[in-house]
Amino acid sequence: MKFSIITPTYNRAHTLERTINSILKQNYQNFEMIIIDDGSTDKTSELMMQYKDNPQIKYINSSKNQGVNVARNIGFEHIANDVDWIALLDSDDEFFPDALDNMKRVIEENNRYNYYRFAEIYKEGKKSCFAKSDNFVADYSSTIRGEDVYGGWTATFHKSIIDNGFKFNETVSGFESIDWFELSKKEKCLYSLRVVKLYQTDTSSLTRPSKKDWNFYQNCKNGNELLFKNHGEDMEKFGSKFLPSTLYELGKLHIIMGEKRKGLRYTLKAVKHDPFNLRIVRNILKIFLPTIKEAN
Repeated sequence: MKFSIITPTYNRAHTLERTINSILKQNYQNFEMIIIDDGSTDKTSELMMQYKDNPQIKYINSSKNQGVNVARNIGFEHIANDVDWIALLDSDDEFFPDALDNMKRVIEENNRYNYYRFAEIYKEGKKSCFAKSDNFVADYSSTIRGEDVYGGWTATFHKSIIDNGFKFNETVSGFESIDWFELSKKEKCLYSLRVVKLYQTDTSSLTRPSKKDWNFYQNCKNGNELLFKNHGEDMEKFGSKFLPSTLYELGKLHIIMGEKRKGLRYTLKAVKHDPFNLRIVRNILKIFLPTIKEAN
């Protein structure tokens, strides 16, 4: 059983080495690691020179920054033919030394599935995810409801999923949930509580940078609109916990971008589904009292 670890990176030379080392120190060594440099302008390419003779490390240097979804899709195109399973790892996080070994064991014990998610923890040991039970199997309806499982998980899936056409939507950066929801229509997912990853919080996310400019808000608006367009009806049908928050975000983002009428329309829809949420009420107040500051 061979794994391919897909790691996009952008100006993360200061964290990438620890991520790579966490893979090189794995107890289970049948893997390749594909690092996709999404147009970094720091010393990432210099850092990667020290791994140029390591056959387990593939470094792909993109000429321009195109977003994390494009970078992951580029990584998919370079997966070796003898790979069985793909795992996603960001360039500031770390796998524990027994991560791949634990994945292998869970997969072998539950070998009728093609799609798995494994638990993560924060640096201080706090859990970053919840599942109704260990080895809980989610279908599309339970996935979109978001009540039986939630939080941050490490996605691992069989190469056949890639071969059958799975890729991340490249019209937005991030918003992977759009594609995971779509995949869950075809594949059930087993959620394992075996902890495989240390989720670091000392850097800003590739999709949620510390500086929020116009492009950031435009991408967030586009992503939430695409999520609502593709899965909004099913969110309502299955009573999704994501529906009020998606409508709230759409309302907030339209207000920020000066489209108050659209913002009010989405906000009123959010009130219908979650009338006691104070964040939603805040949207309404911002329309009529525009001096209210934007909350992070």
